[in-house]
Amino acid sequence: MMFQFRISITVFSFLLLSENVANLNTSMGVNRTLLTHGSTTAETNDDIAIKRWMANYFAVKDFECDFTGYTVRAEQNDWVRLLKSNALKDQRGYLRNAQFHIKFRPENRLYFMSGKLQSKTSDESNGGWGDLLVAHDGRDHRSFVESSYGGLIQATESPHIRLITNPMHYFCADLDLKALYRNQNFRKQSDLIYDVETYFGQNNSLLHRIRFHLSPEHSFQPKKIELRLSDGFLRATYEIESFKQVDGVWFPVVGRRKLFRNGNPDNVIHESLLEVDPASLRLNQNLKPTDFHFEFPMGSGYLNAITGEDISGTEWIRRQMQSEASALPKYENPSGKFFVYLIAILVSGFICLLVVRILSKRFGLFALLLIVGNVGCGASDQSSEESQASSTFSKSLVQIDQPNRAT
Repeated sequence: MMFQFRISITVFSFLLLSENVANLNTSMGVNRTLLTHGSTTAETNDDIAIKRWMANYFAVKDFECDFTGYTVRAEQNDWVRLLKSNALKDQRGYLRNAQFHIKFRPENRLYFMSGKLQSKTSDESNGGWGDLLVAHDGRDHRSFVESSYGGLIQATESPHIRLITNPMHYFCADLDLKALYRNQNFRKQSDLIYDVETYFGQNNSLLHRIRFHLSPEHSFQPKKIELRLSDGFLRATYEIESFKQVDGVWFPVVGRRKLFRNGNPDNVIHESLLEVDPASLRLNQNLKPTDFHFEFPMGSGYLNAITGEDISGTEWIRRQMQSEASALPKYENPSGKFFVYLIAILVSGFICLLVVRILSKRFGLFALLLIVGNVGCGASDQSSEESQASSTFSKSLVQIDQPNRAT
């Protein structure tokens, strides 16, 4: 049971500490329910702009690429935590937060991502640049963290995995555009601006108005997406700064995401940049479900939340024990002074015994008992001090072991 708990915590704590997940949770959600507006919905079937937009979007059957994510700016606490976790800063002053190879198929949301994620320093972790592997092949959702050699299998997609920024988010903000288009949920605001309203957010409870600004130079693909509450409160934006055309299909290769405080576009609380390696971009390779599958390596530990199977591999156990050992208090090795004091104590003890022997011979048993009595009192006082010190040491260990319970 202890291993099962630690495996699940290992995977999720790694993800929750990452920059992408921690910030996206404030503005994005998982479950979506479409809202139909009846007569207020625009008749989009005769609209050339949206037809060309959807034709380009639907043409992406699958894609594969390498991408890197950066934190451009963040609130001071988050920025300091990233610096303390030794996040790499490039020549622009941006902090690297992710570097992945990704395969993605919009149909059934099949995905495979392998790479590294930057976790931030916190009270529970030192943070760092660590390997992560996540995948969904249509049967189950898998996560594996290299540093702990631990993994997790789930029946449904974890929101922490879903909210890792995907290059395709800059096209659709992770919405089901196909369903929105077929249900005619889009409302035309101008020739190049379309709105759609849908419920999503925490517990699927917030009605959002998503605004798409189209780019006629790129087959009317969105160049900017605004996420607003139904009352117009601005929460986030996605902006595509650079496209690449592959086999006639436009795809984003540089995108910027911003989160705002109190709906104020001048008050950016977080800004991130995603850059796709153009040379690595591949579209429509007819990827199969097997291309999105991986097996846990030999010796790893993992929890299958579907079947309840709990595997504790030898390498996973070794790393857990190593991690626990490194968390124990460290004590310095005895110094040279320690040995000097030890020799002095032994010499003093020898002299005392010699004195006692001489006195006992000269003054008899009474003097000997008197001396022993005084030594005994001293020993009793010392024992009391050691007991108090032992009690204090025990309390300190409890505080180290249970820091959150201190009042």
